[in-house]
Amino acid sequence: MLNAGLRTIAAQSPGQTAVVHGATRMTYAELEADANRFAQVFRERGLARGDHVAYLLTNGPEILSLAWAAYRCGLYLTSLPPTLTQRDAAFIIADCQARVVIAHAAWRALSESLPAQCPAVSHWFSLGAVLEGYEALQPLLERSPDRPIEDESPGALMLYTSGITGPLRGVWRPLADAQYTGQPLFAQDIVESFDLSGSSVRYLSATPLYHAAALRTSLAVTMSGGTVFAMDRFHADAALNLLESERITHSQWVPTMFQRCLALPEARRAAHHAPHHRVAFHGAAPCPPAVKKAMIDWWGPVLFEYYGGTEGVGVTAISAEEWLAKPGSVGRARRGRIHILGRDDGELPVGKIGRIFFSGAVPFTYFNDAVKTKTHTSTQGFQTLGDIGHIDEDGYLYLANRTGIPM
Repeated sequence: MLNAGLRTIAAQSPGQTAVVHGATRMTYAELEADANRFAQVFRERGLARGDHVAYLLTNGPEILSLAWAAYRCGLYLTSLPPTLTQRDAAFIIADCQARVVIAHAAWRALSESLPAQCPAVSHWFSLGAVLEGYEALQPLLERSPDRPIEDESPGALMLYTSGITGPLRGVWRPLADAQYTGQPLFAQDIVESFDLSGSSVRYLSATPLYHAAALRTSLAVTMSGGTVFAMDRFHADAALNLLESERITHSQWVPTMFQRCLALPEARRAAHHAPHHRVAFHGAAPCPPAVKKAMIDWWGPVLFEYYGGTEGVGVTAISAEEWLAKPGSVGRARRGRIHILGRDDGELPVGKIGRIFFSGAVPFTYFNDAVKTKTHTSTQGFQTLGDIGHIDEDGYLYLANRTGIPM
């Protein structure tokens, strides 16, 4: 049985809350049923293993229903951030060869501009109000059976990244074997690395679910029995209220969110009390040391920084206690092995700044871009996000900057 974790929880604890989005609370039984309905629609419209689906949705539970459905159908799933320009959104849809695009009426202007630019898409589905050029998806879901499709097989995420090193590119890996029945690797490694299993986990995603880290972590939590709290839009005071009122145990942030929290009135910051909050993940960008120190002073040693990327070449992590001893570091390798390479791909000694590569992960390819893939792959087969830095004698990584591979 594919993805037995989610399905088992839905069977054993159907009323347990899986996702909270504003006033909406979705149980595990509802998440399982909705994922099956999405999968039924995909099969009814002829989508086959290896096809691609793209979405432009609000930050609600339908993203997780869709993601689990795509995984169970053997599909590649690509997010379209609503912050994209029309040009970039159309590029991603065409480049990933999407057969289906699902959009929400909340992003009407962007959504309705896309069908005319992407004639190769077979099906355009809308959620919320009907969009011009789209077919309403909700009626199809309501009349679809909520049982699993008969030919489940594992799919994958194919998310796009540009960082600051070039144009948008999809990060592609081959699908797992069609007979694979284990948990999805894009979620399992997060559970193992960051101890996110069990019904006691209450995870606040302060970052949007179209981001790789937030989406993968939310899938990991719902695979393992916890509850995901998804904010519609970030507001510092609202985030603190959720930490307090919902007994949040784990949360995810980017440094600008910390800055906004620190900018709240002193009385609000002093009143903050969230005794259940034990881990605040942060990444995606370097956190200014003064901001991080202020957050540790305020929240205590709950901050947990990671360095990685959509490419998934490797991950480093560092606890608050470690960071206080190694200020400025992004930690030691949690997945993969770090290599600091020179221009000739030779390994550099401890303390020497060079290009940061990792070994030990399943290699990735930039979809439709062999040239860029090659520039991010060393002669040894190590791969990089494109950053430079050094490691110290204890194996802690320090970023020199994130401006890409020096030429």
